[in-house]
Amino acid sequence: MLIGYFSVIGFYLFRGKTEGYLNFSTQGNTLYQMTILLTTSNFPDIMLPALYDNQVYFFFFFIYLVLGLYFLLNVLLATIFSGYKNKLAERAIETAKQRLFYLDNYFDKCDTAKKGHLNLSEARKFFQIILNLDYKK
Repeated sequence: MLIGYFSVIGFYLFRGKTEGYLNFSTQGNTLYQMTILLTTSNFPDIMLPALYDNQVYFFFFFIYLVLGLYFLLNVLLATIFSGYKNKLAERAIETAKQRLFYLDNYFDKCDTAKKGHLNLSEARKFFQIILNLDYKK
């Protein structure tokens, strides 16, 4: 939304000036240039022609970059990080559930008498299966 507002302001602010002909010729081009300007990739190319016309235009670009870089991109980064953290937590929970499922299955395979605990030979078999251990007898 910030980019859209500043694109409209920039389009009308620089219409009929050098900057308007170079970078803000259409609404679509203005939106594109302002989006790239937020990455500061084309900052001098966009701002310098406007500054040659009038030094006051510096404040337009300064306010746009301060709002965009320090507020908009921080919120965007926080949102992405929060989503990543949630996915990571979901994956950890799913991994723990799978681990418990497989441990229960292996335990049930080794508990032949179905008594709820393993004796020494069953425990050796259980650990041999889950840890790939090779016990010497």
